Amino acid sequence: MCGIIGYFSKKPSENDWYLLFKLLRQSRIRGLHSTGISYLENSKIVTKKYFQNQFSDIAIPLSNVQIYHNRYSTSGDFKNHLNNQPIEIGDTSLCFNGVIDMGTKSQMEEKYQIKMTTENDGEIALRVSNLDPQALLNFVKDNGSFSGVMIKGETLYAFTNGFRPLWFLEVGESVFIASTQDIFKRAIDGCNPEQVPINTLLQWN
Repeated sequence: MCGIIGYFSKKPSENDWYLLFKLLRQSRIRGLHSTGISYLENSKIVTKKYFQNQFSDIAIPLSNVQIYHNRYSTSGDFKNHLNNQPIEIGDTSLCFNGVIDMGTKSQMEEKYQIKMTTENDGEIALRVSNLDPQALLNFVKDNGSFSGVMIKGETLYAFTNGFRPLWFLEVGESVFIASTQDIFKRAIDGCNPEQVPINTLLQWN
């Protein structure tokens, strides 16, 4: 039941930062343990993580590609930020809502024949897919419940296998993504978000 948010724009504006903050605040109800953010700065991913009592320390970055995660802990102790999202590997950062596997780290490594640096089962999807967005979607089609937003390079991706919600809203030349329709409705008066199609890779660059 985690809260995820994505953002991409070719012409970011001050109003976008305001809308992002409202979406982030409204999505906190879906994840009371920690908040994380990844964004592009000089074409490189920057990731920051906060505990909920540090929420007031979060500043919306002036970046045209961003993803956020409000975590409800299901795998890996949230008191260790290594286990919190976004999960960043190389030029890729992922936020997801759902469950892929409830095993221990060693059990997941053995089952999927991978080496993990976290105890978060979202890392399974990244490792098995070798960070390829389409391969990741193909994997989660048949594994667990999953919706996610991902930065790879300078592109924002969104996908769901239909067992967790995901919605998007276009405002001018900007796109916003959030876990549920009600997050949008509470944050932006009169908006009309659309559901992310099931098992379809959406991307913006």
